Amino acid sequence: MSVECSATSLRTAGHPAAHGTTAAPGLWARFRSRATDAMERRRARRLIVEMEDRMLRDIGLARGDVERAIRYGREDARPVLPWWRM
Repeated sequence: MSVECSATSLRTAGHPAAHGTTAAPGLWARFRSRATDAMERRRARRLIVEMEDRMLRDIGLARGDVERAIRYGREDARPVLPWWRM
């Protein structure tokens, strides 16, 4: 599994506004945007499920937090501290 693919999916999955939406999108643009968001969330979910628990701990996630992180990102989560500050 490529780390860059995982990072890109995780970076964009929780941020639908990052796709360059217009001020007043039409019906087709909204449909395309939602379909793209759903595909990215599905891809991110598949990549995260393939990760080992140790890898998830390294990025600051637990198995139970995966869905929330995919849908909403990690802005509201506490910062990940280095092991020497824990």
